[in-house]
Amino acid sequence: MTAPGWSADLGAPVSGDLEGWRARGNLLYRSPVDERWSFAAGPGVTWASEDWNEVLFQVSPEDSARSGIATYQPDGDYLDAHFSGRLSYRLSHRWSVSLMARYTRLLGDAADSPIVDDEGDAHQWFGGALVSYRF
Repeated sequence: MTAPGWSADLGAPVSGDLEGWRARGNLLYRSPVDERWSFAAGPGVTWASEDWNEVLFQVSPEDSARSGIATYQPDGDYLDAHFSGRLSYRLSHRWSVSLMARYTRLLGDAADSPIVDDEGDAHQWFGGALVSYRF
């Protein structure tokens, strides 16, 4: 059965150096290929507050002196657009394995930060494998 859908979540740190909050939204198309194989894929966006953006992408004068990276003060919120995919294989009623991949493009002040622009890349890739057990 094909099942298009969407998901959203809101997150905020409870401790540590990160401040602010972020919201994510995803559209997802899920479909079985046969009785053992299934896939899911779809686009999404992430938005985070200015405080979140500053912690991740700001370069203070002190940080600049230590690292040699130019100082930078982001003025706005953090934003990315991403596309995710997952291919799963059901080994048994309870066990399955999945391969996952995600491409993310940082946007706005996050992409303009010298941490990203000079040292990193606004194009972010993630991949992984997962073994699942259903209770």
